[in-house]
Amino acid sequence: MEFHKAITNLKATLQKEKVKKALVLYATMILGVVAGIVLSVLNTRMLGKELYGDFKFVQNLFTFAESFLTIGVFYSGGRLIAMQKDIEKRRELYGTMIIFAALISLVLILFGLTFSVFEERLFGNDLKWVIIACLPLAFVFPFQLCLEQLLQGDFRIYTLSFHRLTPKVLNIIVLLALYAYFEYKLILNLEVFLASMAIPIIVIVILLKPRFTNIKQHTALLWKENKTYGNPVYIGAITGVASAQLASFSLSYFVDNTNVGFFALAITATTPLAMLPVAFGTTLFKDFVTLPSIPPKVVLYTFLMGIFTLLVFILLIGYLITWLYPPDFASVIQLCYFTAIGSTLHGFGDFFNRFISAKGRGILLRNSNFILGLINISGYVGLVYLLGIKGAAYTKLLAGAVYLVNMLYFYFAITKTSRTNA
Repeated sequence: MEFHKAITNLKATLQKEKVKKALVLYATMILGVVAGIVLSVLNTRMLGKELYGDFKFVQNLFTFAESFLTIGVFYSGGRLIAMQKDIEKRRELYGTMIIFAALISLVLILFGLTFSVFEERLFGNDLKWVIIACLPLAFVFPFQLCLEQLLQGDFRIYTLSFHRLTPKVLNIIVLLALYAYFEYKLILNLEVFLASMAIPIIVIVILLKPRFTNIKQHTALLWKENKTYGNPVYIGAITGVASAQLASFSLSYFVDNTNVGFFALAITATTPLAMLPVAFGTTLFKDFVTLPSIPPKVVLYTFLMGIFTLLVFILLIGYLITWLYPPDFASVIQLCYFTAIGSTLHGFGDFFNRFISAKGRGILLRNSNFILGLINISGYVGLVYLLGIKGAAYTKLLAGAVYLVNMLYFYFAITKTSRTNA
């Protein structure tokens, strides 16, 4: 009788829309992990350790620059959409945000063109023409971040899942098709990577049916929100998130691009560990706007699943690296142990970050990222200079721990205030 009741309750739970969307997002995460592994295997085997390092250097260059150019408007736009109940107003907000994404894309392209002139003098990589070849499709970086925030805010979990998974699947299919007929080159790989992102972005923008009306009104609303929320988060992102990208540049400067590739592969392999907690946080983001705290069961499930996944990863990663990747990449195994723990801790931190973001507490997020940025800059410069690539791995672990502690501190501060005011 009890068993039958438990089965009935489980079925009722699974039929709830929020649970369905959470499961879809989680399934997308799992498929994304598999697709990411396949892509990294293809890239490392086709390019080799030197060119793979160049590939990650160029990719991180645009990601790093993008972090400085967004000025927080994407974060603000996502929160405005989360609070907007009128469908037509949301479509107008989409239109305004797309215009901002297009303008930021133009600035990013100009930055890439300027940087390409000085790149060889700074790093000696001779990647000028590779960077220039990527510029026509560089718009994908701002648009990817823009849509990530907007779809999350609008609770479009199915579209968000499509946005995250489709580029990887397209990348794999096109790479395999081209490899059968063309000799593999760095520029070809980068163009395929960017085009695979561009196609889903264009499809999603069309499906959203944005309205380019009342732009002035929504821009004023966006700037107002940006002052109290988006801009503080943006400043925090520069010091916290963008500073994490320093590893590529410090490794390239102090060591070489081969080590850039090694560390990037370790990050790629372990980043999925941070995705499980984020999946729960993203699914509940719209609810966090009104909830006084995160339900204890949600916190417990998130932590148990995260720790279990980490343990499984640590047990299997050595066998997987040896089996999937060329022998030249064996040294990545030791790096993965440190970056795995760091990624898991960072994922837990991001889970609480979603709650704090939904509450519009951008200044708190900014302050926590100041501390994270200090850890990243000190480690990715000082420790890399002293210890090379091991210094980068140690920094990733330490940064994840500090980030989680910060998020927990601010989360409890917010919930304590809510209980006091109740």
